[in-house]
Amino acid sequence: MNRTRTGLVAVLLTASMGLTACGGGGGDEKASGASTASASASASASTGSGETNASYTKLTKNNWATVLADSSKASPNSHMTMKMGSMLTASGDVSYAGGKPAMKMTMKISASGRTINMEERLVDGAMYISAPGVIPNGKWMKIDSNSPGMGQMAGMLKNLDPASMASLGKDAITTFKYVGEDEVDGDAVHHYTLKVDTTKAVDKLGLGSVASQAGSSLPPSITEDVFLNDDNTLRRITATIAGQRLVVDRTNASSPVKVTAPPAGAIVDMSSMMSQLGGTAG
Repeated sequence: MNRTRTGLVAVLLTASMGLTACGGGGGDEKASGASTASASASASASTGSGETNASYTKLTKNNWATVLADSSKASPNSHMTMKMGSMLTASGDVSYAGGKPAMKMTMKISASGRTINMEERLVDGAMYISAPGVIPNGKWMKIDSNSPGMGQMAGMLKNLDPASMASLGKDAITTFKYVGEDEVDGDAVHHYTLKVDTTKAVDKLGLGSVASQAGSSLPPSITEDVFLNDDNTLRRITATIAGQRLVVDRTNASSPVKVTAPPAGAIVDMSSMMSQLGGTAG
């Protein structure tokens, strides 16, 4: 198992931990201090002035995921960028309006001496992928619960909602620390450090068979630095994976995110396309 596939699996885990903070809804209010922390944060949203609000209530491991999911209800539309060393760059928009994840993203992956430019859309639990040079121009590959051999991916797509991510956070976070106030690109933020158990995370996401291909190359844990706004919405996540630095940035989208599925006539057979994509990532 090479570094590329290991890195991509780890990116899925790290990014998924952040999705709770990107969209609204999910979770319950039973975690200790959840309602208090959420209410305090909502009353003191960051203004980008470089100063955090003195009344900010620190989160704890017990209420972390629930508060993030609850605090993001007012901001269901997000713009995200992602960069992992020289291997991956991505930019796109994510929405959790109505509690259902939707996404449109462009991605550039460099691996095994090849570079692939991709576009991805997540609509109604199905992922559509366009990759010129691998998939015929103007055509899309569809991955859903009916896709042969892709049950693991379909299971992950079902779990990309805030409630599931909140549950993932509770189960997979093994250590938790509030570092203090910090700054990201001029925005005042609150800095937390989390260690995530990758075995628990892959099990919760339904990526067991994918991660097993990485074998011992997948680290037993990933340490993330997470930066939150005063209202406990995500601003940035950083981590080092497979020797490369991963940075995921989130800001509020300027307008509601709308994602549509490609027309039925543009969908191509998945099996032959996956063999080519697999050769690139393998």
